[in-house]
Amino acid sequence: MTSLKAFPLLTHLLDKFRSTIKPLLAIGLAALLSQLAVAENITAINAPGNTYGETGNIDISITYDEGIDIALGGGSVTLPLTVGGDSVNATLISTGTNINPLVFRYTVGAATTLTDTDGIDIAGDIVLAGGATLTGNPSTNAASLDADATATNLPTVLVDTTDPTITGQTPPAGGTYIVGSVLEVLLTFSEDVTASGSPSVTINIGGVDRSATVVSPNPGASNTLTFRYTVVNGDALDTAADMTAITVAAGEVTDIVDVGNANNLDSAGFSAVSPLVGVSIDGIPPTENLPGSGSTAPPADGRYQTGDNLDFIIEFSEPVNVSGTPQLPLDIGGNSVNADYTSGSGGTQLTFRYTLISTDFDSDGISASSPIQLPGGATISDLLGNPLTPNPGFSFGTLSRATVNFTPAIPVNQPLLLLMLLLGLGWLGRAKLRAGA
Repeated sequence: MTSLKAFPLLTHLLDKFRSTIKPLLAIGLAALLSQLAVAENITAINAPGNTYGETGNIDISITYDEGIDIALGGGSVTLPLTVGGDSVNATLISTGTNINPLVFRYTVGAATTLTDTDGIDIAGDIVLAGGATLTGNPSTNAASLDADATATNLPTVLVDTTDPTITGQTPPAGGTYIVGSVLEVLLTFSEDVTASGSPSVTINIGGVDRSATVVSPNPGASNTLTFRYTVVNGDALDTAADMTAITVAAGEVTDIVDVGNANNLDSAGFSAVSPLVGVSIDGIPPTENLPGSGSTAPPADGRYQTGDNLDFIIEFSEPVNVSGTPQLPLDIGGNSVNADYTSGSGGTQLTFRYTLISTDFDSDGISASSPIQLPGGATISDLLGNPLTPNPGFSFGTLSRATVNFTPAIPVNQPLLLLMLLLGLGWLGRAKLRAGA
């Protein structure tokens, strides 16, 4: 075999390769292999589809094709987002090794005005700062940061931090409202709202503030709320009422969000409807005029016999209509009877009559000390329908000069009777003497 020493030039070249070129090739090969190392790929980006309000946490999950080792090293990992046109960042909250997926969180700020109705956007690549790294496990390859290549828009992730406002109000329909009638106010809002507590609309009736309260505490997905006030005894107004204010405590009317704090109603823009056109209110029911006032009167004094009528006239504060048979209780000689309504409906005076029978007897006066009774659904109401509530203090008292089937004895004067007897005997004696003569 021929020795390489026979070829001094070749020997020189090999020595140069060993000392210079081989290390350079090693460095180049290492660099090439580094370039050929495949970064761990993002396979999916997801977030719960909800509407997020103030303080709501939006958690975005980024899934890789293998686990990821997270090394912050005092740095940070963030994901840029666009929310309603504003640039914000979600921060990596996952820690540890072999983690998959990675979770980034953005917390909607309090007292912000962010609104996103078509879904938040991934605005760019994941950002590694301060020496933070993301590497595959077990491959040790660098994790892909190209988040916006996988998903740019999350259409079901919505943000709402705008307070609802009142956009319209529908007052009660025109007409006359009586006791028990309902005044209904409908408020329309800029978005769907829900109600809790005791929100109310103030209605001024004849100078007195009354509260119409919300009907449905939780109407769900609706941009309207209905408020109702029921007219009570004493409400009175001839011409019109005013809707003057809405009273809502914090948290009583809010919009509807799935995560985070709902937004409170901004009622500053509420404009009162004044007056409520065509609305009149008569909550004043009729009342009885007490005996001695007006035309209210019992039967006249006298001696009443079987078949006679005892008529009681009761006058009211306004014309009344009668249904059924109202009654006025009487006491005749310790027996309870009733004077029945007989006439007067449509006017201000009603007549109650009792016809005496043979068994009735009262020597010291009829008693009518009880108020009107309304048996069997009988009613007395004004012409609008406000019902009478009988006055428990109404009473004719005892009519001491109205007796029944009673004839008093004639008083006896005994001395006079004795004198008449003696005179009669004397006359009789004289008559016998004359006859004997």
